[in-house]
Amino acid sequence: MALLMFILALCAIIALINPFFGLLVVVALIPQSLIPALTGSLAGIFSMFTPIKLIGGITFLSTLMHKGFGENLKFCFSRPAAKAFLFFLIYLVINGFAMPSFATRENFTVFISIFFLGFATCSLVDSEKRFRSVLMVVMLSYLVSAVHAIHFFLISGDEFQRMSGNAFDPNYFAFVAISFFAVKSYKNKIMRLLLIFLSAVLTGALITTLSRGGLIGMAFIFVVGVLRSKRKFLAIVISSVLLVGILNVMPDSVWQRFRDTKIESDHYSSDIASTQRRFLLAKAAWEIFLDHPVFGIGIGNYYYECRKYQPIHAGRAHNMYLEILAEMGIVGGFLFLLIFFRTLKSLKTMGTNEGSLQSYMLGIYIGLFAFLIPAIFLHAQHDKVLWLLVFLTLALENIYQKTRLDGTIQPVREGEIDTRNSRKYLYSTDYTDR
Repeated sequence: MALLMFILALCAIIALINPFFGLLVVVALIPQSLIPALTGSLAGIFSMFTPIKLIGGITFLSTLMHKGFGENLKFCFSRPAAKAFLFFLIYLVINGFAMPSFATRENFTVFISIFFLGFATCSLVDSEKRFRSVLMVVMLSYLVSAVHAIHFFLISGDEFQRMSGNAFDPNYFAFVAISFFAVKSYKNKIMRLLLIFLSAVLTGALITTLSRGGLIGMAFIFVVGVLRSKRKFLAIVISSVLLVGILNVMPDSVWQRFRDTKIESDHYSSDIASTQRRFLLAKAAWEIFLDHPVFGIGIGNYYYECRKYQPIHAGRAHNMYLEILAEMGIVGGFLFLLIFFRTLKSLKTMGTNEGSLQSYMLGIYIGLFAFLIPAIFLHAQHDKVLWLLVFLTLALENIYQKTRLDGTIQPVREGEIDTRNSRKYLYSTDYTDR
């Protein structure tokens, strides 16, 4: 613990001097965001004081010192997706104060830390080099966690139990798409081999942690990858070979989890019990939403209120969309979905342009979908990796805007008006290098 405190103190000092270093430390800590907690609380503000909160808070303050707040906030959050996020955040606070619960403080803490992450990311990731650096650091951090997960599986033997805890969340599968599609962005063979290796290890971690949601996301990545490929026949052949290989090495315990994904059965297993419980949790969330359709029952209140609607123990809904609708109603659900709709739209618009970051845009685009679809079975709205993809998209938009103002990008679509001072310009035109 003494060594950890020394390292954290050193990182904190450097982060005050160089906030971008602090941001890199924060994204590196995302996969291990709860390991270990330094203390149970900090002056009653946080329910758990963790390294990522310490470095994240200092990085936010350092960003304010170096970049300012007013004009920088206006610039960082001027995009449609960013505005939707701010409105969602404001509504969440109002909703929490209007209908407080035991989990209100925890939800405030989570989303304030997400705001800190967004502000720092949009402020500091202002070049292609920094964008690549952030992505590479977080992917390497996931590589370490994935190796740990695979090692846990290999040493478990016949008494294998699904890995749990905070060292690696098996549902963090979005970066499989990013690392896979980012291969085209590098001419360096070593970097390409590293990204291919990273994709393989993350895929192995998804399999060995028995993540049904993660495997659904990976299957979506395969399908979209084939559909988006310019050489579809070659993509189908390669995907088929990879799929056959994955299916052959997949342990029986994975298939058993899928076979036991049923609501009713004559025999008992932990997976069947888990599926039954998740069905009842989702059903309770839907019934709560029907009773409180506009504003919901208050952020964090679902956890205990679900017991009034179904015969289950307290818990999360295991469905991101139903949980948000139950707690925040149609208003919160609309604002939440608007964030991702505008993010995906921006990625699609920017992804039509040839450039060194095009493959990254495609990876984030597919990665977001691969996160949002399995979220039907997960409560992922608190996961920082999901929001990091949104904020990196906003940073990409700012980089494009900055490059356009510098005169290195121009509109090429016929019939468009070159309105240099219009923000709509970024979303309604394609770009090519001069």
